[in-house]
Amino acid sequence: MRSLRNLGMLWCCFLAFSFLLRAQDKMIQVSGTVVLDSLGGQQAEYVILKEGKKIATGKTNAQGKFSFQLALNDRFDVVFSAPGFVSKRFEFKTKVPAEAAKDGLMPFMMDVLLYKPVFREKEEFASVVQWDNSFYDLIFENETFRSLKNQKAKLTQLRESLVSVKNSEEEARRKAEKEARLAAEAEAKRKAEEEARRKAEEEARLAAEAEAKRKAEEEARRKAEEEARLAAEAEAKRKAEEEARRKAEEEARLAAEAEAKRKAEEEARRKAEEEARLAAEAEAKRKAEEEARRKAEEEARLAAEAEAKRKAEEEARRKAEEEARLAAEAEAKRKAEEEARRKAEEEARLAAETEAKRKAEEEARRKAEEEARLAAEAEAKRKAEEEVRRKAEEE
Repeated sequence: MRSLRNLGMLWCCFLAFSFLLRAQDKMIQVSGTVVLDSLGGQQAEYVILKEGKKIATGKTNAQGKFSFQLALNDRFDVVFSAPGFVSKRFEFKTKVPAEAAKDGLMPFMMDVLLYKPVFREKEEFASVVQWDNSFYDLIFENETFRSLKNQKAKLTQLRESLVSVKNSEEEARRKAEKEARLAAEAEAKRKAEEEARRKAEEEARLAAEAEAKRKAEEEARRKAEEEARLAAEAEAKRKAEEEARRKAEEEARLAAEAEAKRKAEEEARRKAEEEARLAAEAEAKRKAEEEARRKAEEEARLAAEAEAKRKAEEEARRKAEEEARLAAEAEAKRKAEEEARRKAEEEARLAAETEAKRKAEEEARRKAEEEARLAAEAEAKRKAEEEVRRKAEEE
């Protein structure tokens, strides 16, 4: 009885062992070590994914050792990671020939080197692991991961390329900064020269306007004095003629009527000729003064333009020689902007003053013309009334 019980137990063990062997025949053992760069074997994590879905996770031991199984004739992604290190992703294609699966597969051994980010990368696709008939085994498609030495060599190359890239970027940055500085200096120089030219032109224009204004005021004053003198002479002449007329009337009354009439006609003709002569002289004088004023303004304008051009050329030459002493980019830019703001305010102020001055001169000219017209009308009216009265007395 006891023998039968032992035989039964042996049969159960045999069945269980057979089942275990069949289960193992459909799996492949993956083992190895995760090495953290510069730290040696350390604890890391791994995740097994199938079609993007997580199906298993695990951790290495304190020495970085790990081991897990993957089903045959399938495809898996295995990601190894550790905090602060670049994750490594491996694609396992576990499809193998039937005879190889039947014969049984040796465990797949692999070492994984994790390193700190070089180019801010977070994860690296490492390699495909698949069946190779020439090796009659699963192998890394990327030869770099077939040994830890190769992985360390690749990491060294990667870091050297980083140094090269950083050197290139630094050189490019220095070159860009230099080009930007030169461009800013050139722009500052151009703005300064432009501002100097504009300032010279503005000074010349203001000087020309001031000179023209002075001459116009001088001319207006002289013309007013001349008109006052002519008015005084005309008044004195009128009084003298009035006195002469009174005496003539007295003499005419005493003299014969015919002689008085002849003298009156002769006086009227002479007076008309005198007025015509004075009017012609006044018109000729006005035209000559106008021509002299126009010529003076033109000469002033040409002289101002020539002076402005000379100053601009002199300033441009001086600025070209001073190029090497230009201030730093930020200071040059600040000064140029400050000067531009001040000049804009100055231009606005000068424009307002010029407009006010133009309006005042226009008003003064209009008022002077109106006064001259009223004076001329009053004089003409007085002469006409005088002539009517004289004729009435003679008749």
